[in-house]
Amino acid sequence: MKQPKMTLHGVSICPAGQENYERFEGKPGKFFFQYDYRDTDGELFSTVMPTLTECRMKRDKWLKAKLIRDSKKQEIRQGGKVKMRSTDGVSIPVIFNNLTG
Repeated sequence: MKQPKMTLHGVSICPAGQENYERFEGKPGKFFFQYDYRDTDGELFSTVMPTLTECRMKRDKWLKAKLIRDSKKQEIRQGGKVKMRSTDGVSIPVIFNNLTG
């Protein structure tokens, strides 16, 4: 059975929370892995590395950085809609404290 392609019309078909990879020959005798991982929030990570292990290590590093980045994300919402968003960890508390006294 032939493995399905990784893309459809140039767009990754990797489902959320899963990985998809394909081995290919870049130069004669030199093989690589095209690797996609779609996080559970829908964000896509993609890389090309010589081994699948290297791809997964790079994905794990990306996930760790993403977790740190997202932990700093703060929002002020009103009526279920985001009115202000910041990732610096300072602006939103200052604005909120000024608004609430």
